[in-house]
Amino acid sequence: LGNSAAVFSAVNEYQIDAVFVIPPGVKTREQLTLQAIQGLKDAGVGFTLLLTVLSIPFKDTIFAKQMIPLEEAMRASGLAYTIMRLPLFTENILAYVDSIKEKSKFFGPLLPDSEFASVTTTDAGLCAASILDRPIPHLNQTYRIVSDVYCQNRLAAALTKSLGKKIEYERVSYEQSKASFQEMGFPDWQIDGILELYKLIDCKETEMFFLGDIEPPKSLGK
Repeated sequence: LGNSAAVFSAVNEYQIDAVFVIPPGVKTREQLTLQAIQGLKDAGVGFTLLLTVLSIPFKDTIFAKQMIPLEEAMRASGLAYTIMRLPLFTENILAYVDSIKEKSKFFGPLLPDSEFASVTTTDAGLCAASILDRPIPHLNQTYRIVSDVYCQNRLAAALTKSLGKKIEYERVSYEQSKASFQEMGFPDWQIDGILELYKLIDCKETEMFFLGDIEPPKSLGK
């Protein structure tokens, strides 16, 4: 990904016509992905689908600072492209499995009634596959892909119904939440980026609970 010459060679050797660019979850992902875009530009690939984040409008946040240059490079490349902006993944709730099993609770810094957008990996993948299969209707578009909008109280109610036992959400401080992420092995830059998103959600920033630009397949709840 971080070698434009290698990307150029791969596109030509394997006669690749369409590419899905997913920035890696590392601190240097801006530089790595810019190299990939340059390689795709040099190779003149037919179509590129770029994944970024829903929080792009908040230019001073960590994830936006990483992703804005990618969107700018994609638009300036001269290539046919589509950009998919994604919110938090719904599957993040799997981080709560142990506390739900042991305490019938899950914890976080969000206000219990703060609504936020999420997307399932299935919905994101199906949307990407649909765009890659028929890119022409989506050329040079930027889409915000959302499966559902909910709050932690609604999530607790859904888990209660699904598991057949009372599940509660308990709010903790941002400092406690950061310590918990550190115990799970998250790097500090990523933790700080996630907590910035949570603070945007608690501030009721509309972009963070936007319903989406196109209707996803809605795997949520299945």
